[in-house]
Amino acid sequence: MREIKVKVKCADKEVGRAISYWLIHFQKWVAIWIYIICPLHLLIGILYLLPIDRMFDFSRAYSQLFIVLFFLGAVYLFPLGNYQKAYRKRNRIVYTFHDEQIETQSKDTRSEYAWAFFAKAHETPAAFLLVDGQDFVHIFPKRCFESEVDLDAFRELLVRKLEMLPLKRGKRAEKA
Repeated sequence: MREIKVKVKCADKEVGRAISYWLIHFQKWVAIWIYIICPLHLLIGILYLLPIDRMFDFSRAYSQLFIVLFFLGAVYLFPLGNYQKAYRKRNRIVYTFHDEQIETQSKDTRSEYAWAFFAKAHETPAAFLLVDGQDFVHIFPKRCFESEVDLDAFRELLVRKLEMLPLKRGKRAEKA
């Protein structure tokens, strides 16, 4: 198999979209919080503000709002900011994917990784996400690949080497 070279440069917006996509589509507990628990807490907070027996319970309403804001900050905004900082430092790394290993090269360093370094891979509409053993998401925007042939070859390589979960019509598909 030929090598596939990818020069990764991610803008903050791309990192944000990729991490949001990963959290919502592949981390079920985050999706449950975002789509069920947070709206439920907001609804409860609103109900506390309704005039029942002419008593408003602002402290309970604010506590519900605090729970939602704390969750969004701790589970979404804080990690997103950390990923954006990490990708600002990682920009302009060239990844070379081989059947046997993955090489990275930046201005100052050169490294080699075994495929076992990555636990799984996900494909989103705009990027490939490779998740390592410590649940760090490595983002490879599709626009960084030189051609459609490289994209297809990379997709096939991921299916062979990792647990690849491609996306079909907005839902996770079975392992290819």
